[in-house]
Amino acid sequence: MEPAVLPTLDDIEGEVAAAWGLQAPGYESIHLLPGRSRATREDIEALLKKIRLAACPYASADGKFKVDVEELPSVGLFPKARDIYRSMGMATVMDRLYLEHARDVFYFTCGVCWRFFAAADDLLTRSCIVFIIYMLYHSQPKDHPSAPVLRYDIPTSIAVMEALARLKQECEERSVLLECPKIIHELTKRRAFSVGLLATHRVPVFDVAGRQIERLEQPQSQKE
Repeated sequence: MEPAVLPTLDDIEGEVAAAWGLQAPGYESIHLLPGRSRATREDIEALLKKIRLAACPYASADGKFKVDVEELPSVGLFPKARDIYRSMGMATVMDRLYLEHARDVFYFTCGVCWRFFAAADDLLTRSCIVFIIYMLYHSQPKDHPSAPVLRYDIPTSIAVMEALARLKQECEERSVLLECPKIIHELTKRRAFSVGLLATHRVPVFDVAGRQIERLEQPQSQKE
């Protein structure tokens, strides 16, 4: 049996975040409106929990359970994930507000997903994150109704790409969650991954001393 406890972003320390090219814990970009970081994290966490429960209906309500990898389905989880994604209206998580840029919102949202990915150490959770990233990629909103479809590439780092390669290989070797390696292959083939130093928001702001400016994220305890 393999532990599959839903990871929290508290599991990502500063050094780990830096190694993966992720947003520093406790901070958010000043290019985004205050509170987006926490709201996005909560939405992704809720979606992730529901998809995992769809894969393992015997799971406990708090998301803490054990899963036997051999009992995971070979195929069929992605359609369930897509239905859950649509029923929750998750595409709206990328709706930008005044002064926000669609690219910044999409990159940052992907960065939140990669933080869950980096915090997880089980096959199911990481595969679910790949499903979510794929659906977010295809749900990017238009700037206005008459605008052409414009999809920004998915921000990744070398550490993320290496982890995706290992995930793809493990799914194929175990013959489980085979939609995951197919999605990774498809995104790679269409060159949808943008590999760089950061797997999240990529427009840092610096002060006159060369120090990066970021906003402190609102603590969870302040949630209304």
